Amino acid sequence: MRDDEEQYRDTLHALMILEQRHEPCYVPDVVWIEACWVLQKIYKLDKRSISKALMNLLHTEVIVLTWNAKDFDKLKCKWLTPPKIIS
Repeated sequence: MRDDEEQYRDTLHALMILEQRHEPCYVPDVVWIEACWVLQKIYKLDKRSISKALMNLLHTEVIVLTWNAKDFDKLKCKWLTPPKIIS
């Protein structure tokens, strides 16, 4: 959201370093869930905007999503892993 400019710059810099080193940044599913909740409830973003922003992150070379079904089950909604989406 860039509401903390220093944190934004530090994060961007860290991701750029990982990209230069060709090292992945593994982001657990619970972090994505929390990000969705915060963006919707605190920042009042609509689901389409949240989806677009998170998909942009997932399409970088450095961000790797990890899955844990028990965390997604807490959402009480239909969810799919990437392999299920593309199959």
